Formats: sequence, structure tokens, C-alpha cells
Amino acid sequence: MARHNRRKKKLRMNPTNIGFVVLLLLNILPWSAYLILRTDSDQIADRIRSLESDRRVYTQALIREQSAWNALRDPRNLDEAVRARGLKLSFPAPEAVVHVSPNGTMRASHALRTAVAEARARRLNGEPDAVATASARRR
Repeated sequence: MARHNRRKKKLRMNPTNIGFVVLLLLNILPWSAYLILRTDSDQIADRIRSLESDRRVYTQALIREQSAWNALRDPRNLDEAVRARGLKLSFPAPEAVVHVSPNGTMRASHALRTAVAEARARRLNGEPDAVATASARRR
């Protein structure tokens, strides 16, 4: 029975043991934080590198596309394209120009107002209208 009545030894921490654990934690925690931050920053750097390479590719594609459009819009190329398709393009006659102001109001050019006035005068004099005769010829 004496064997059962013995006191059990309590686990006691020495101050040196506690100091060792604290010192160990103070050394491990900064290194673990450093490793976590380092892996995160490496992943972000890899993502930035891939985005920069994509940007270079897209920039080169944009430059190629712009040069192709500029080549198409070159006046010599436009003339060749018009001739190749059998189109006859010219500037409008002064009588056909209408000026539109930024607020949306339309104002006829002086030549158009003159042409309209001449057509009215011809109609009043009984002369045939040039526009009406031209459209009648087309039919």
C-alpha cells in the first residue's frame, strides 16, 4: 500500500526551460515570417514577369496592326484599291456641300444656295430643272 501512497512527481518547468522555449520561439517566428513573405513576393514577382512579357507581345502586335492600317490608309494604296475595284471617286461639287456646325444645325454653302436660287429662277422662267432632267435621263 505504501507503493500506492507515494507522491507523484509534478512536472515542473525550470526558468531556464521557459527561457529556452521563449528564445526558441523568438528565433523561429521571424524566420518563418520571412519565409512566408519571401514565397509570396516570389509568386508576385513571377506574375509580374509574365504580365510584362504579355504586355510586350501585345505592344508588338499593336505596332504591327497600326503599321498595317497606316499602309492601307496611305493615299497611293487607296488610289490603287479604288482603281482595282473600278470605283470612280472624286470630291463633291461645291453645290453639294452642306456645313454642319457642332450644335447640329446645317448651313448650306454659298455655292449650294446659289445653285438652289438659280434652279428656282429657271423654274419660274419655265426652263427645265437640271436635276429633274438628269434624274429623268437615268430612268
